[in-house]
Amino acid sequence: MKRVLIIVLSLFMMCLQCGGALGEAGSLPESLSTIEDEAFMGDSSLQEIVLPEGTVGIGARAFAYSGLKSIVLPRSLREIAEDAFEGCAGLRLQVYSDTPAYEYAKDHGFDYVLLDETTDATLVEEGVCGDDVRWHFYSDGLMIIEGNGQMQDYMPKETIPWWSYRNDIVSVSIGPGVTNVVRNAFYESAVRSLELPEGLTSVGSYAFKDCASLKDFTIPESVTYIGESAFFGCTGLTAVDLPSGLGTVSANAFSSCSKIATVTVRGMDTSLGSYAFTHKETTLIRCLKGSKAEEWARNNGFDVEYLDEAP
Repeated sequence: MKRVLIIVLSLFMMCLQCGGALGEAGSLPESLSTIEDEAFMGDSSLQEIVLPEGTVGIGARAFAYSGLKSIVLPRSLREIAEDAFEGCAGLRLQVYSDTPAYEYAKDHGFDYVLLDETTDATLVEEGVCGDDVRWHFYSDGLMIIEGNGQMQDYMPKETIPWWSYRNDIVSVSIGPGVTNVVRNAFYESAVRSLELPEGLTSVGSYAFKDCASLKDFTIPESVTYIGESAFFGCTGLTAVDLPSGLGTVSANAFSSCSKIATVTVRGMDTSLGSYAFTHKETTLIRCLKGSKAEEWARNNGFDVEYLDEAP
């Protein structure tokens, strides 16, 4: 059974002098303020930890190569060793904005959640969706996918582990380290907001098909491929900005997105498939002069506006 560790400390805690001081109930002595070097290194039983206000430091390799998947870092925390969480695959840091912990999470590329923005939502279900990728669904409709590498492909789509929640999912956050969104991932879901990380390379076919409530979102510079009908029928979208490194926007990728007013294509060689965009009467294609996007737009009867200059 997953072990949840809640560390209860006071503002006048002393230093943890050695590892292995954890009792069977998952508690620590009350006179502690710093997690010492290698205190829980290699402890595979650790999964979730809450460090309360009063904790001021985490030492070198304190949680290295442990089973830790989630840790709450308080506002009081001032020092975190560079290698404190070395080898903690799939770890998510829960931090407050404008704190050293927040800067640490960003600087070291960790998946993180801002506690300032969280609610009293509870975890409904979680599981594995790749070799080193996990999913977490919360009672407020938030779906978090975090870890490293590719999401697992599922066929038929009804075997996607969160399939039964698709009408309850209202926001999707894909964490840093995840490199793809699998096909059919959020097919016909109720998702309204979407966060994609830099480092993501592909969005699979039908991944967000008929997500009519989905609003405008940012496509990361790292994305090179958008699959067939990936955003088909997303009628809440009003603008699409395609990064310069995007190689392929497949057939019907944004077809039947009736409210898209502008499509910005920043690359010279971005290939747009058949019916990648429709509603030529109301959609303007902004692109580079002489680009593949210009040729596609003119061949399909879209109005064209040139971007100021090539990148």
